[in-house]
Amino acid sequence: MPILPSIERAIDALLRRQQDNGSWAGRLSVNLAPSADVLILHRYYELGTSDIERELLPPILDAQNEDGGWSAYAGGPSDLNTTAEIVLGLSLCVNPPQGAMDKAQAFVQVHGGIEKTFFTIRMLYTLFRKGQRLRVPRIPLWTTWLPPGVGLMSLPSWARMLTLSIVLIEDSLRKTPLANRARVRAIETLRLHQDRNGSWYGMFTPTFLALMALRRQGFRPTDPIVQWGFRFIRSLQTKRHNGILQERYQAKIWETALALDILRLSGMADDHPAVRRAIDYLALHQIWHPHALKWANKNPTGGWAFEEDNTLFPDADDTSAAVLALANVRNEREAEIGRQVLRGVGWLLRQQNPHGGFGAFDREIRGGILEWGAKTWGYLYGADRRWMWYCRTRDMATPDVTGHALESLIAGGLTPSHREVGTALDFLITSQTKSGAWRGRWGVGPIYGTSMALRGLRSAGISKSYPSILKAVQWLKSIQQEDGGWGEPPESLWRQKLWGAGPSNPTQTAWAILGLVAAGEVESQEVMRGVEYLCRTQREDGFWDEPFPTGVLMPPDGFLGYELYPLIYPLMALIKVRKALEGSDK
Repeated sequence: MPILPSIERAIDALLRRQQDNGSWAGRLSVNLAPSADVLILHRYYELGTSDIERELLPPILDAQNEDGGWSAYAGGPSDLNTTAEIVLGLSLCVNPPQGAMDKAQAFVQVHGGIEKTFFTIRMLYTLFRKGQRLRVPRIPLWTTWLPPGVGLMSLPSWARMLTLSIVLIEDSLRKTPLANRARVRAIETLRLHQDRNGSWYGMFTPTFLALMALRRQGFRPTDPIVQWGFRFIRSLQTKRHNGILQERYQAKIWETALALDILRLSGMADDHPAVRRAIDYLALHQIWHPHALKWANKNPTGGWAFEEDNTLFPDADDTSAAVLALANVRNEREAEIGRQVLRGVGWLLRQQNPHGGFGAFDREIRGGILEWGAKTWGYLYGADRRWMWYCRTRDMATPDVTGHALESLIAGGLTPSHREVGTALDFLITSQTKSGAWRGRWGVGPIYGTSMALRGLRSAGISKSYPSILKAVQWLKSIQQEDGGWGEPPESLWRQKLWGAGPSNPTQTAWAILGLVAAGEVESQEVMRGVEYLCRTQREDGFWDEPFPTGVLMPPDGFLGYELYPLIYPLMALIKVRKALEGSDK
């Protein structure tokens, strides 16, 4: 089986994509809603939109489906929320494309109308007086300053700014002493948490909502805080053959950590120029200084964030990836890098929940009165059950993040005898589903969750004959497709009957192989068929084609198509298979 030529082609492709500063940053394919949001933002600030319409409209119109709607992800069915958001943006154009709008509005009406959309979309429609009778849940301004346990401080760190921006957008602007004091404090909090690149969280949507909130509170386009925010949004615009596409963010830290881990796993020396530059880049972007800002992550020291210039909100997945990539570096900086790895391990240990699991951004916390409100809105307004997905009031521990964290803790120097390792193992074992799979959260679907859980369990020394391992292996083998690959659509996150339903794709095939190899199944027929699938479907340039996104932001309409995933993960799988086979021959 020609594994080595495929590995060599993929490594060459990976090295070609490294940037001068040592990082990797592939495109992130999203739906067209952010492009429409730019039109909304320009109109709200009363800026001229004629020039930007010429650039933004062609990609939007080209992506419209036959039924008049737009998809939440490339290749998916038309989605009500995505379509409604785009329709609002198009309606605010100087020269709105009436034909496309008529088809889209008909689609929206057939699928329940604006009343059935997510509440932030209804909020925007109400803001532009496009739906005066829409029911929009309103969070009173005074609730933002309730004590921890009931107010915004009871939310996960990443949800605080989102909710604060929404509160300011919905503000009635009533002039009372209490409202004035709350308003001033809220605006000052928003100002303090703008990052050095002009963004909030290093992402488009939080920045868009923050800028909308600032405009609602009277800020002008000439104010520096607004100009910096617009500059960040422009930095995420990429040119395509038919115009400009607004991206949500770049995953430089995440993709660099994964790429560096692969290069070192392949046997490339730590003093190789490409490896050395990547090590230096990751070391530079560790968030190691404590922040006085109480609304930032409550555990800021020692972690890594998803985005390059996000200095306030590190997360467990990126920190785990960075620790794995930097563990046991052997070059002139090894002592310094070793200390950074220890700081990363310490950060992860402080993130662990009492039950042993890991969430993405915070220890698991209860959302207080706002969690009650979110549940209540969900019952009152059927579409708003999505609120619990989009802006959860708890940063729940998940098997995929926990498995990743466990693998990195072992790589960072912990042993199975450590109490923290034992509690993480307990969480993984008890969170396994009856089918043998683990649910995914940040990757599409249980194939991802199962792969990460198996890697974590086996790295901590759990025997391959342990019942949880055997059940997971059996499940992965049972869902292999006839062509040798694995796959499941984005909807598998919430529809169990779609678990492992296909079609095959390179990223999910690689995840399944990585899980099986970790479980000691490298010589199994299923792994060999999976490897053959990857070798057969690889392009001449070293990449693989991906039919739909395999990354997750906020389901059910926030999926990410990582350009580098169908290179990074197949390459990782092939390298691990090759190393495991070489080890078994000795």
